[in-house]
Amino acid sequence: MNAAIQPIDQARTIAKLVRDACLLEIRSLKPGNVGLHGDGHGMNAEHFVKSAHAMAEPIAAPNLKLGERILAAVEATQQVVDCNTNLGI
Repeated sequence: MNAAIQPIDQARTIAKLVRDACLLEIRSLKPGNVGLHGDGHGMNAEHFVKSAHAMAEPIAAPNLKLGERILAAVEATQQVVDCNTNLGI
C-alpha cells in the first residue's frame, strides 16, 4: 500500500481546513466585522457560513492553477450568496 497522500485526499484535507478556518473567523469577535455577534454591510453570519461551504472545495481543487481556484471559489460563492463574502474571509 502506498503511504503517500493521494491528491484527492490532500484536496479533501485542505478543503476541510479552509472551511474550518472560515467558520472560526465568523465566530471571532472583531470590531466592525460581520460575525455571529452581529450583522453589517448588508451581510450576516449565514452569508459567510454558506460561502465557507461553497468555496472550500474549489479553492483546494488539485487540478486547477491558483488563479483558476480563486475564480472557481468566487463563482461557487456567487451561487449561494449575493454579496462579496470572500473578501471578508
